[in-house]
Amino acid sequence: MTISHIVLPAPHAEFCLTPWLTHDPPRLVELMNIPSIVAGLSGNKNERITVELAVRHIQAVLEEKERWGYPILRYTRDVEVSEEPKMLGAISFFPFNFRALGQRSLKLCEEEKALPPEGRHWQFSCYVDPVISSKGLVTAATRWIIDNWFVPNHKSYPGQLVSSWFEPNKASQRVHDKLGFVGVARSVDWYEREKRNVDEDVICAVWQGAGECAKEDSVFRDLPSWSREEA
Repeated sequence: MTISHIVLPAPHAEFCLTPWLTHDPPRLVELMNIPSIVAGLSGNKNERITVELAVRHIQAVLEEKERWGYPILRYTRDVEVSEEPKMLGAISFFPFNFRALGQRSLKLCEEEKALPPEGRHWQFSCYVDPVISSKGLVTAATRWIIDNWFVPNHKSYPGQLVSSWFEPNKASQRVHDKLGFVGVARSVDWYEREKRNVDEDVICAVWQGAGECAKEDSVFRDLPSWSREEA
């Protein structure tokens, strides 16, 4: 039986998007141990993921029904001929977790849960195998998801969609620039700070595709400002 998938428009039709599949955990572990991917992840970078943790992570993600349901990048040909097509990366859209706001995050998350999904703040994140990272694929796939799923299914008010990257990660910044995200504030990786007492600067960005949104009008209004001139 063919795996449900969405073929990306040309010139990226050799790639497609699918749901998580049951054989993905070992491959997720491989990806999470690639240095360039680890460097861009929020969380304790000294805590290596295991297959067991990967299984639990995927199960938890699948239980969050509001998330974008086709986050996994694969080769289209693999999906068409194999029952276990290789995972190449993930492009995720999910309700914003407010972690960048530190101690206020739990309270704000609870307040957001009272809103309908289409009215909440949302977050974008991604990681891909470095062998395909220079093909413009992430930008094209993410733009397709925004245009064909996020905007039609959400209110898309200014400031609704946000994202972030670690300040040294210029590749991630370039992807965000191409997608229309503008960095507006500086935060820290709160997970790292609590676990290892290390401050890692994170640049918080707001998508401008639903209308211009300055820091003062965003969820990052209480954080220190950041601008491109600092990059």
